[in-house]
Amino acid sequence: MARELITSWADFQLAFDRLLNIALWDRLENDVPLIRDVVLGVDASVSGDCTALVVVGRDTVTDMVYEVETHVWTPPPGGVLDYEDDLIPQIHACMQRYAVMGVAYDPYQLHQVMTTLSKQYRRVDFYPFPQTGERVQSDTDLLNRIRQGTLTHTGSAILREHLQNADAKASGDKAIRIVKRANDKHIDSVVALSMAAWRIAHFENRPQPPRAVPASFRAAGGRSAYRRKPTRGGSSATIDIP
Repeated sequence: MARELITSWADFQLAFDRLLNIALWDRLENDVPLIRDVVLGVDASVSGDCTALVVVGRDTVTDMVYEVETHVWTPPPGGVLDYEDDLIPQIHACMQRYAVMGVAYDPYQLHQVMTTLSKQYRRVDFYPFPQTGERVQSDTDLLNRIRQGTLTHTGSAILREHLQNADAKASGDKAIRIVKRANDKHIDSVVALSMAAWRIAHFENRPQPPRAVPASFRAAGGRSAYRRKPTRGGSSATIDIP
């Protein structure tokens, strides 16, 4: 697909209209390489909204960003989420599966959780992602990636649903902020993807401490591997390529 930059608000609105038609997103579903170095994006809520964790990797040669895993938790009606039961165990699991370079998160609900985790994983860059200017940059870049084809995803049903719940709000002449189409719609996994994709694309510009290779990767002998795309709503499988 040709790399086509969005340069005007009319282009942005047209591009987002195409995204809401979802066909453009569906074209980006493909086999995703089993990535070692990843960044996690986390958008959280205790009640009302969802909590989402998205794992992304990146090919530094082609600039292709890969959505590797998406996890979403929804609070029960009238209830709240307990991060100790859902989000935190999944973050620990990701730390075991991958060499996690960083965690980009919305600090509003997650300051204490991420501060505690950062003391446990001192080699991981825990980044409180600004929800103003930098979110505008990351949301705009995500839309550009979808339009240019520089993002590949696993076909996550919940991520697809959240994209269909999303709309674009203009920010200046050449930028957007991803917002809900309606108050009762969830877009949390899209926000998490936006933060993680932006962070990993700019990660090499910051000092990186050495990271241990996870035991799961060492056990595979460092071989190339591919993550088979899951069926809608299903789990993924891994195929090792010697």
